[in-house]
Amino acid sequence: MKKVLRALTSVALLAGLTLFAPQAANAEDIFGPFPACPNFDVSLSFTGGNQGLRVTRLHDGVFYTVTAGSGTIITFYAVDRQTGALLRSVTVDTKASVTKTAEIGDVTKYSIKGYGTLLLFPTDADGPSTTVYNGNVTFTLKTATGDQVGPVVSSGRQFDICAALS
Repeated sequence: MKKVLRALTSVALLAGLTLFAPQAANAEDIFGPFPACPNFDVSLSFTGGNQGLRVTRLHDGVFYTVTAGSGTIITFYAVDRQTGALLRSVTVDTKASVTKTAEIGDVTKYSIKGYGTLLLFPTDADGPSTTVYNGNVTFTLKTATGDQVGPVVSSGRQFDICAALS
């Protein structure tokens, strides 16, 4: 599940912040909670968007993929670690993105152009944090575990979801 969540970054995110008020949501529509903020957990819900795998190829032992599509409206929820109650939410309307991955041996390198989100856990060097990017972001994860390898490098705008939910 941890690897799937990290792959969520390839789904794409950011754009304009649209809501700070808690929203009604059905429990089956919410994914999480995940330990991706220092003082509370984070859950997410999604609407819209059409991400799709565009290209996959194997070349010189490296497995490449390209995923692209239009944005998704994502609602991030602050979740109380003791009770599991949804405390606050913030909604982000995202635009298009392209995510390229290169799986080389036991690591996968990610490169996102456009809008993207990265959830880092307490076990990650830069975690815990939840950040929405608009620009370019690159990072590397261990393929089998999803653990962060090396720093997250980004250019463009960043939106700190943990700060917005605090």
